[in-house]
Amino acid sequence: MAKIKIIIRIIIILTTVFTQKIYCENILNNRNDVLEIDNLFFLETEFNDGKYIKGDILKLGFKKYDWKEFTNDKNPNDRMITFRSNFYLDEKLKNENLSIYTGPSNYPYNLYVNGRLIFRKGRYKDGYNSVVYYCSNIYLQEDILNYGNDLNEIAIQAFPRYENTPLSKLIISSRKNVTSWVFWRDLFNIHLIQGASVAALLLFLYFLFLFGTGKFKELKYLYFSLQCLFFALAYINITLYHDFIDEILMEKISRISFPLTVMFLALFIMEFIKILNKKIWIKFLIVFPTVILSFLTIFKNSKESIHELFKISMNFCITPILIFCIIMLIISALRDKKLDSTFILLAFLVVILTSIRDIYFQNKALIPYCWVVPYGYIVLVIGIFFILASEQSKIYVESVNRARELNIKNESLKKMMDNITLVSENIVRSSKNLEENVSATIFVIEKYGENNKIIIDKIIEQFEDIENAIIQITNRIDVYNEKIPPAIFNQTSVVEEVSATISNINTHIESTMQSAVESNDAAKYLSEIADKSTKIIIQSKESIDKISEYSNFINDVLNTIENITEKTNLLSINASIEAANSGEKGKGFSVIAGEIRKLSKKSKDSLISSFNKIKMMTDIIKLSTSLSDEVSKSLLTIVKKSKQSAKKINNITDQIKEQKYQSSSILEAVQSLLEDTITIKELSKEEQSDNKKIKLTLIDLKKSFIMVTDLLKKQSEKETELNSSINNIKEVMAENLKNVDILNESIVEL
Repeated sequence: MAKIKIIIRIIIILTTVFTQKIYCENILNNRNDVLEIDNLFFLETEFNDGKYIKGDILKLGFKKYDWKEFTNDKNPNDRMITFRSNFYLDEKLKNENLSIYTGPSNYPYNLYVNGRLIFRKGRYKDGYNSVVYYCSNIYLQEDILNYGNDLNEIAIQAFPRYENTPLSKLIISSRKNVTSWVFWRDLFNIHLIQGASVAALLLFLYFLFLFGTGKFKELKYLYFSLQCLFFALAYINITLYHDFIDEILMEKISRISFPLTVMFLALFIMEFIKILNKKIWIKFLIVFPTVILSFLTIFKNSKESIHELFKISMNFCITPILIFCIIMLIISALRDKKLDSTFILLAFLVVILTSIRDIYFQNKALIPYCWVVPYGYIVLVIGIFFILASEQSKIYVESVNRARELNIKNESLKKMMDNITLVSENIVRSSKNLEENVSATIFVIEKYGENNKIIIDKIIEQFEDIENAIIQITNRIDVYNEKIPPAIFNQTSVVEEVSATISNINTHIESTMQSAVESNDAAKYLSEIADKSTKIIIQSKESIDKISEYSNFINDVLNTIENITEKTNLLSINASIEAANSGEKGKGFSVIAGEIRKLSKKSKDSLISSFNKIKMMTDIIKLSTSLSDEVSKSLLTIVKKSKQSAKKINNITDQIKEQKYQSSSILEAVQSLLEDTITIKELSKEEQSDNKKIKLTLIDLKKSFIMVTDLLKKQSEKETELNSSINNIKEVMAENLKNVDILNESIVEL
């Protein structure tokens, strides 16, 4: 029995020594040395963290790890892989700062040294966070390490679900070395990508601003800005990584953004090189599958399903679009021989080469030192940025040149504006003067119009008085026609002579009427001439012409009355002769004839006085008419009054026609008067009373004419003021014309 126990102990010792030699060949002798722990054994079991980190690896069933992919034999939600190895540390490494370097991994794990948990990476309990992009610098405390011949055991318990990527390398060295390795690998694996994402976001905002504020809204700026945006989002799972991040959400955003980045890249290239950019159906073939696959990614709830869909997107969406872009760039480079297209093509080839390299590592289920696809895209984005920036610099140079030209034009504009300001000031000043002169002119015209209104009112009033007087005379003559014929029956021959005389008067009235008609036509003709040529006939001329015509009319009426008086006197003489021949029988008639002769003489004297006054009035009116004509030549706004004057003359013509009719009545009345000589005596007293009224009427008419004369004199004074105002207006207009010439010269210089 004792021998058996000894043999068993020897076997155990030999087995332990043998397994230790197989299990551990890892020795670190110097702090500057590098110990890579690659002699690992692994055991895949159900989930039970902390178990299997100690004990005999052979008895526990550990296998030699070949650094290849794992198999998925276990339930993904209840799966654990334990890696174990050991290492020796030289005695002289005591008091040295040592660290373990671990690279990125695709699953969470715990790291144990000599049975103590010293590091956790990722999450596997409260949520699952598998992909860890950063490297780790794990400090080894002295109190957990063994030195010399004492063995140190290291164990890693990984908790993958469907991931089968090989374990990341474990390297032990000085803390200084490990810190340097972690810095450089994280720099290329995370930090530069974070910087590139920030730069892409800035480029997104910049080119989106260019598109939004650009004059022509070029789509290439919009496509490039969106490409930069989705490029940054495609690596959001790296740039925003931390242990408690929502991994599924980050994976969705990343896997959706990758195809959208390629899609907008293709749209940008089409718009940039102007090939097929007008073909809507081609854009539809690019956009539709990309959007559909991106939309389907939203509804995936596991990282595995997201990656499976992304493989489809890579094979049937991203790869064909990239090939399409390369073909278009090659066509553009060969056709247009543009340096820009060639440069983008070269940058695109860099993207392709980096993609091939990363796809190789991904197919091999290996984690490379760093993923280089982001840098390929960075090269492409930066290249496109410099091309677009070059375009913007050209635009800037053109803008500077235009700005220089605009400055020259602005100087001319400034000079023009100075001239315009000067002209404006002069115009304002002259406008004020013009306004004052126009106001004065309007005031004068208003006064002139008021005076004309007074004249018209007075004339109308006198017309009414004369009309009433004529009506009274007519009525009286009618009475004579009724009573005289029985008394002077024997005066037939004399009546015929008187009748002939009155016929001449009627003829004279017709001639007068014809003159009035001709005057009316002449007035209308003058009005038309004034309207067509000068447009300056004034209302005063209407009133004065009307007064002149009316004075002729009154003169004709008085001539008629004078003829009647002379004929009456002749009739009285003949009546006296006949009375003398009749003897005693004709004495009474002789007395009547004498009274008639006296009455006729008085009427003649009164008429002579009236003729003299009317002649004076006519001379004054003629003088006023001359002055009024001169005034009317200077007034542009009183043409309408001349038309009214023509209408008034037409009215006077109508009145003369009426007078002709009345003259015929007078002829009949005179015949009746001659026949009614017996009643002349009885009517003589009434005739004297009527003559007194006529005299008073004529006196009032004289006063009215005097008033008209005074008003016309005032109008003459107003004419001087009006001429002065018009001259001032002309001077102001001349000054304005000069200012306009200055302005025109400035515009021509511009």
